[in-house]
Amino acid sequence: MRIAFLNVFAAFTLLLQLAGCSVVSLREPSPEAKTNRPAQQPLMSKPSLPAPHTPAPATPPEPQRPTPGQTQDSPAAAVQAPLPAPLPGTSSARPAPAPAPAPQPAPMPTPPPAPATQPAPLSNQSAGLQSLATDPLSYRKDAARHLYQHYAQRIYKGKLPPLLKSVSVVEVLVGPGGQVLDITWSRPPRLAEVRQEIESMILKAGPFPAPLKLRKVTYTETWLWHASGLFQLDTLTEGQR
Repeated sequence: MRIAFLNVFAAFTLLLQLAGCSVVSLREPSPEAKTNRPAQQPLMSKPSLPAPHTPAPATPPEPQRPTPGQTQDSPAAAVQAPLPAPLPGTSSARPAPAPAPAPQPAPMPTPPPAPATQPAPLSNQSAGLQSLATDPLSYRKDAARHLYQHYAQRIYKGKLPPLLKSVSVVEVLVGPGGQVLDITWSRPPRLAEVRQEIESMILKAGPFPAPLKLRKVTYTETWLWHASGLFQLDTLTEGQR
């Protein structure tokens, strides 16, 4: 539209110039002017018409390159449309994405429980913490072996001499778990220190083999006491010389 306006203005200017030149050329001097004009003054030459002014063609404006994010069809001077206003009570910032959950470590395989090993019950021919004896006489052998293992350093080796310091008979009551419940003397030692030492040895040797089949058992044992403090039990004795 600007170019069209410039073209119209140039044409209108050209017409005005042409009209002015025609008026000047058509006017003739009056007779009085011709008589009063001095002879030596030359006649005014007809003014030459100025060359018509041709306006320079307007160069079209260079199209503006679209900026990044602006399409080619939209004008360069177009203002980017404003973002819609956030609703009341809401934040204009976009919510940050929730962090990805950390991978859970794979559970460690639980090893199978080891099978419980139960001690095999001992027969009446072996010593241990359990006894399969079915009567007091069989249990007496298990108890004697238990005392021999517990006091191995105090067992007299070989046959005993004819004279001993003490020969005593004791009855021991053993409970279901092998604990010593009672000590009764059928033939106590003549010396009190020997009696106290034998009772202490019986108690310290507990628990005795548990009588699995008898639950409770009272067995009788004869203690053969040497003057050196060593001893043998009549159940496992090697005899006397």
